[in-house]
Amino acid sequence: MSRSSQVLLSLAAVAVFSVAGAKGSGAEIYKYKDKDGNWFFTDSPRNELKDTEVKTDNMAQLLPSGGDLKRLLNEEYPPGNEIERAALSAVTIETPLGTGSGFFITEDCYLLTNRHVVRADEQEKSTVSVQIAQVDTAVQNRLSAFINEEERIKKLRALLEDYRSRIETLTDRSAREGALFEYQRKRVSLDAYERALADKKRQFEEGRRKFDDAKYSYDDVVRRTDSATECVVKLKDKKTIQARVVKVSADLDLALLKVDQCRAPYLVPAEQSSIRQGAPVYAIGSPIGITDTVSAGIVSGYDPTYIRTDAKIYPGNSGGPLVDQQGKVIGINTLKEYTRNYEGLGCAIPITRALQEFMTYLRP
Repeated sequence: MSRSSQVLLSLAAVAVFSVAGAKGSGAEIYKYKDKDGNWFFTDSPRNELKDTEVKTDNMAQLLPSGGDLKRLLNEEYPPGNEIERAALSAVTIETPLGTGSGFFITEDCYLLTNRHVVRADEQEKSTVSVQIAQVDTAVQNRLSAFINEEERIKKLRALLEDYRSRIETLTDRSAREGALFEYQRKRVSLDAYERALADKKRQFEEGRRKFDDAKYSYDDVVRRTDSATECVVKLKDKKTIQARVVKVSADLDLALLKVDQCRAPYLVPAEQSSIRQGAPVYAIGSPIGITDTVSAGIVSGYDPTYIRTDAKIYPGNSGGPLVDQQGKVIGINTLKEYTRNYEGLGCAIPITRALQEFMTYLRP
């Protein structure tokens, strides 16, 4: 699971609730990044898309072309075991979609991650497009309903004024007073109805504006992400540097990135034959915006498509490495299979498939 999934789907969800004018559903939650690169959450809206564009003020702390990251990170975080050593290779990847994870797979700074970390997922785009179309239809239906209600009020006004004119023709005092009382009652009721309709329409227009903003923001995020040739990589020490998008797999949820002129701590692939059910494994990444996190589990099962594990994998872990006890990478964390009432299992693409997919660049 990745931030991209949450961002894309939440845009449509926010739009639906905004247009519906739902009340009692709770405040909207916004996510921002401070000047030090830390995420925080608030219910105060800002231009979140611009605010989540990554600023790279601290790139000057690195050599312009990347430099000897391997030496720098090993000196700053001397590893005490193989898992800590492996964590030096893991990075946080930041795009307009949000955050994901990745890792260096070669010393000359090639990185592996998930495709959906750096590109909007096609299935998600299709899902959101359907949701947006449904809301567009609901908006048009509601506009038509408002028009009908306003026409009804005009007709009622006309009938009421006709009734008022006929009252003037009454000669019986008692009948006239009774008719005037009924006229005033109907007018007060109609005025209240008109005010209530105006209030509903005002709320609707506010929701419609939010929906239109969400659509624009969504389209902008997808457009910028799909055309992006670079993304920001955050290292263990929180320093950031640019990485090029070298290749995005057409068939697998994989992408290959590259930091130019760089020497990096990198993960050594494990032999696929060494993967055993029940073997301890560790998922490294940046779940829910928290960088440099490790969760432990076992290999629950595996097949040529996925390695399944009970190691905790959350949004933001996507693209990070799944490593064995020796700190060798066995897979790329990519999704989580949810089941009703249960947490579900994490899934990782076997590292051998990534090496085959990008063999042109990752030959020994």
